[in-house]
Amino acid sequence: LDTPEFLTQRRAFTREHIIAFAEGRPFDAFGAGFELIQTHTYSPRVAGGPMQFIHRVPTFDPEGGPWGRGYLRGEADVSPSDWTFEGHFHNDPCMPGTLMFEGCLQAMALYMAAMGVTVRRDGWRFQPVIDEPFALRCRGQVLPTNRLIVYEVFIEEFVAGPIPTLYADLLCTFDGLKGFHARRVGLQLVPDWPLSRWQHLLPATPDPRPSATQDGFTFDYSSLLACAWGMPSDAFGPMYKLYDGPTRVARLPGPPYHFMSRVTEIDGPINEFQPGRTIEIAYDIPDDVWYFDENGC
Repeated sequence: LDTPEFLTQRRAFTREHIIAFAEGRPFDAFGAGFELIQTHTYSPRVAGGPMQFIHRVPTFDPEGGPWGRGYLRGEADVSPSDWTFEGHFHNDPCMPGTLMFEGCLQAMALYMAAMGVTVRRDGWRFQPVIDEPFALRCRGQVLPTNRLIVYEVFIEEFVAGPIPTLYADLLCTFDGLKGFHARRVGLQLVPDWPLSRWQHLLPATPDPRPSATQDGFTFDYSSLLACAWGMPSDAFGPMYKLYDGPTRVARLPGPPYHFMSRVTEIDGPINEFQPGRTIEIAYDIPDDVWYFDENGC
């Protein structure tokens, strides 16, 4: 049970707080003490909109639960008009158990974020711990006649890093009836980068103009954009593979403050510092760009 570097002062979360977390506005969700998180480019989050399955958290207690290691209770209102009943099953509607389980994972992610693990991890994402099976026992169905789903997270283990991980028992009930129980489910926060979600920013076709190549790696616009928002080895090649994990590396500013289009020439081998070496970088000035309108001339 690690001690969190950051811990929210809130002990309950409204629907507005949870929406803010899902939309990538974590400071609005967790408040004072989380000021640093406002510098994020793409803050870790849970699904939003119709895939958001928690409406409020009346209880967040880092010292609660049967083991005194943490507890969270999330709630979701049920309506006969919910989209989850539309196709599952025909003439026999019930909420898919996978979506109920997704609600529990969102509750675990919210718990981890409230414990501050996302503050220094811009661009990372949540995922279940791989290669560790768990027992999930389903015993009931959420029907259109039900009114309230309760997701309870009983913390067993909290690892603050370098890969933040949470292990918990999960209990889902609806209107007081047990829906399912899962023993020791693991969720972790793993390295990822904003550019992996923004592939539309990369060129659809290779730039026909030549870019410098070293050791088989091309320093074109895609690599330069990766310097800001992508995987480090996508920016500099295999020599930066070391930084593709939890280790942090210095970054360039991203658009609209990204003013390089391609490297045209590198004088000498990379990964060496020698007096007199040069590098040439080209920048294609857009026809219509913000700074022409913002500087008064």
